[in-house]
Amino acid sequence: MELILINSNKLKIMLTEADMIQYELDFNTINYDNVETRRAFWNILDEAKHRTGFDAASDRIFIQLYPSKEGGCEMYVTKVGTLLGEDKKVRDPITYGPSILLPEGTSEKAELSFMFTGIGLLIAACRLATRSSQITESCAWIDENGTCYLFARTEEGSVDTAFLSGTLHEFGTPVDCEYYITYLKEHGRALCESRAVETLAAF
Repeated sequence: MELILINSNKLKIMLTEADMIQYELDFNTINYDNVETRRAFWNILDEAKHRTGFDAASDRIFIQLYPSKEGGCEMYVTKVGTLLGEDKKVRDPITYGPSILLPEGTSEKAELSFMFTGIGLLIAACRLATRSSQITESCAWIDENGTCYLFARTEEGSVDTAFLSGTLHEFGTPVDCEYYITYLKEHGRALCESRAVETLAAF
């Protein structure tokens, strides 16, 4: 298991096939409502705390998983809010986000929606995202607080969406597209209404 502490609020965990066997996880059958799955995640997070100091138990967190070609997976853990005043025994502090990786050969499109704490991070993510050559539509917004947002779609039949979504995770946090589009129309402005990834990557 390889751990990369991206910042104080975000951790990247790379599990090998052997790690998946050790923690009794199968990406194709993971059930977030299953007690064993939750126990495996907490065991992984406990090990991460021991090795990196990243304390997932102190905040509400968001987890997303992406399979790797070698049989393991990549796990992104993002702190999204404190548990102050909440009963930890009653509420599970983990929010499980569905993987936005599309199976190889799919005919559907993946929608990517991410939030960035500053325009520098947005630009850096766009520069790397252009390497995948998968994004067909994209727009970028900024709100009153200087927080930036990227909304994008991939082409049909994309086979490397894991790289693309993983790249965006390195710099931003996944958000709900419908909610934030509504929010930004009232509290933000468009940076790029089209071809945002290509435009911002040029800066």
